[in-house]
Amino acid sequence: MKYQRLKLHQKLDYPSHTYTTEHFNTDVETLFDRVAAAGKYRSSNYNSHNEIANNTLACSVTIVDDKPVLASLAWKRPLYNGIIRLCTRYCIDPEYTMLNFGKGTDGMRLDTMDHIIQQLELCQALGYTDFFIGREDWKSRGRRTRKIAKVLSNHTGIEWNTSDGEVLCAPKMENDQCWQYIIYNNRKDFDYESEL
Repeated sequence: MKYQRLKLHQKLDYPSHTYTTEHFNTDVETLFDRVAAAGKYRSSNYNSHNEIANNTLACSVTIVDDKPVLASLAWKRPLYNGIIRLCTRYCIDPEYTMLNFGKGTDGMRLDTMDHIIQQLELCQALGYTDFFIGREDWKSRGRRTRKIAKVLSNHTGIEWNTSDGEVLCAPKMENDQCWQYIIYNNRKDFDYESEL
């Protein structure tokens, strides 16, 4: 059987640029609206702009063809006990999901790595030192998460660890999607009493 290379590994046709700001902005709002309207990828997560704006420390947006195609946020909330969640509400414009855009890959999209690095830098400038990224990884029992942690360590110069199992990352214990493997730099002691 012959295996074809994934489209993401082919020559890049659409260059990209990523920027990060402290405020929820119209590029992110536009992209979240497009994702919510598509009715995929847990689209209800992208509807509540007030909740999102209130928890956001940083917004990262990747621009392709002069429009936002990839976005994610750095978030704080009482549950996280002073630990900042990076690259949350990650989404891709539905029209660009399978297109070959951006800076390429190294175990993950390098545009996503730009999001993480820029969010880290902005949040560190605000005085934060503890960070984590949550991932649904039940199919591979955390193997993919561990690979991404190694890639993160290589690109950020920070030693990243992974949880041994799924951790409750949102205050809905009965929702399987709220239980995720996490990649963290210093600690993972969440304050469940604050929101449960």
